[in-house]
Amino acid sequence: MKIYYVPGLLSLLLLPVLFIGFLKWSGKGKVYYVMPLISVNKEYAKKHPFLFPEGYPPKRKYEDINITGVAALDEIKLTYSQIRVREMLQQNNASQGIHYHFGDSATYGSFIKALNILHIEMAEQYLVDENDIWFLNVPRDTTPYKGIDCMLVWCVAEVPPRETYWEKLLIKMSEIWDSSWWLIIGFSLYLIAIWLIRRTPSIK
Repeated sequence: MKIYYVPGLLSLLLLPVLFIGFLKWSGKGKVYYVMPLISVNKEYAKKHPFLFPEGYPPKRKYEDINITGVAALDEIKLTYSQIRVREMLQQNNASQGIHYHFGDSATYGSFIKALNILHIEMAEQYLVDENDIWFLNVPRDTTPYKGIDCMLVWCVAEVPPRETYWEKLLIKMSEIWDSSWWLIIGFSLYLIAIWLIRRTPSIK
């Protein structure tokens, strides 16, 4: 007569189902947003001054918004800055700007909120430089052009080598492991448990 621990067997059988169910549930309802962000390379700007003919940062009468990490005060400052950004854009103000400086105690949420303000107000010109964001307005050139003007720009870039089949496979396996390592380990333990049960001698 073989003796098996029925609750243990049921647990092992239900384990993969529970893992898969939890995997689907954990990712349900989550929405992720991505904001493209380009940071300024100071050294590159120095080597190519034509990119910033007015200097770096471009010369303006900047209003300083110092974010210190005090939640209530930072909220007031950010709200005020949004009003000023909107006014500068509506007035097409090219002589003033906003300078956000994030202190050592400033939160990451404040930094994201400042970027979100510029995104909401449809600001097109701003520079991100480590702990600073410089907002400025550059009026659009409305001069009518006669004829056709052409400009040829040569760009030199290092083309990365193509990935081989095995490299792509390794990258894919690494992505699967990073996202589902706990599921892989759990299912492996389940298979090991089944193998051990089959190897266990029966008691008559």
